Amino acid sequence: IVSVGAVPAPFELSTIASGVGVSGQFRPVTSGSSNANISLTWSQPSLTTRLQGAPRQPQAIGTTNISPIAFVVVYQSVTVSFAAYPQFTFTIPSSITAPNGFSLAMFDTSNASSGWSVISGPVQASGTSITFAGNTAPFTMKANVLYVFALFWTAPTASPTSPVIVEYPISWTYGDPQFITTGPDGNLWFTEMYASKIGRVTPAGTISEFTVPTAGSQPLSITTGPDSNLWFTEYNPGKVGKVTISGTVTDYATSPSAPDVIISGPDGNLWFTEYASASSKIGNVTPSGVVTEFATSANNSQPFSITKGPDGDLWFTEQNAGKIGRLTPGGTLTEFATSSSGSYPQFITTGPDGNLWFTEYLAGNIGKITTSGIVTEYAIPTNQSGPVFITTGPDGNLWFTEEAANKIGKVTPSGTITDYAIPTSESYPHFMASGPDGNIWLTETFAGKVARITPTGAITEFAVPTSQSAPFFITPGPDGNLWFTEEGSGKIGKIIFQ
Repeated sequence: IVSVGAVPAPFELSTIASGVGVSGQFRPVTSGSSNANISLTWSQPSLTTRLQGAPRQPQAIGTTNISPIAFVVVYQSVTVSFAAYPQFTFTIPSSITAPNGFSLAMFDTSNASSGWSVISGPVQASGTSITFAGNTAPFTMKANVLYVFALFWTAPTASPTSPVIVEYPISWTYGDPQFITTGPDGNLWFTEMYASKIGRVTPAGTISEFTVPTAGSQPLSITTGPDSNLWFTEYNPGKVGKVTISGTVTDYATSPSAPDVIISGPDGNLWFTEYASASSKIGNVTPSGVVTEFATSANNSQPFSITKGPDGDLWFTEQNAGKIGRLTPGGTLTEFATSSSGSYPQFITTGPDGNLWFTEYLAGNIGKITTSGIVTEYAIPTNQSGPVFITTGPDGNLWFTEEAANKIGKVTPSGTITDYAIPTSESYPHFMASGPDGNIWLTETFAGKVARITPTGAITEFAVPTSQSAPFFITPGPDGNLWFTEEGSGKIGKIIFQ
């Protein structure tokens, strides 16, 4: 507790993170209570993980060189205004270095959408001491609001032509990491198909692994559930699994149906496709583990990709039936045919125009379906293109991979398609994600590369350090970087942007 008033009020916390301490002073009070008491502490783990997922601006909060992150939490029960921001001096271990300097940021929890604001720095350390003289702008603490100050390192900016790629190995080279997603704890979570494990990697690269109870379960797709746990499909035994952020794994049986893609639904449950040709269904599991299944019109329809529609229903592709399915949360099924039963629709996503967009692998089309069920198809200029994954890009268009043609395609909401050849032949482009740089990034599984494509179609490729890495799924991380799985090398990769 620090008493503030008409004169500067000093404070000191000997430990706020591993080997990190802080001291400083609050400036004189200019309005409000002249004898207020301010609570000053380091953040608890629950708050720390929430803050790691908060927006960062104008720079990313560094999590690599300080582990755990050095947070100072300030709280006051009445509104108080100060002449300026507090002064801080941090002491750090000699092992923590930042060639580009350290900065001080603040997070106002009453205005979380504004994210972090850098209020001082960057400055260089003097030995093991870092001093921020203080931002001279007036500072007001609102009553009953947490203000979080953070020491972070100013990361070097990756070159536009040579981004930094780092890799983190899992315990088994042949574990076959598949899908990866950001968890509610500010870490990345991924499936290890052949190892039958769920992995967790921190933004700093520390990996933990948790064994699925069912041997040979082949975990595949993974997503964050409405209960703040991670949920995943187990392709081989016909189960869905749940892992808490502390690593406790539970699984729940479905029919023998090869559960494939899982998402968090609009009704507070998890929804997943069941791909097995003998039991083509859409499954639903509640956070308490109650499983319900809904059959499609044909046993061999092979539901594959699933997404939440703008209408609050579940929309999915039926590969073998050449159809798009719609399922209400109450279980009412409607199916819509594409132009060919052999179109083999793959991935589906909600577009920027409020329609659903999907790829047709064998027909070589991009399809659009309205929420009322009107299907329109657009032919890709390249024959036998084999489109697979599709997502909305930062430019407001839809982008898709053409596995067979070795190209990347773009379709506008009005249906104009352009495709762009990848420099490396037979690269096998697979998944894509929007990067923080305003471009689309993709994995090239056979080429062992990741690539960047600008909104105008300029493609640049970057080799993953490990040969035969087979990069697979790619996703934005909570640290402002892109993360991807490596099927071939048993590693998790990170593309550093800041």
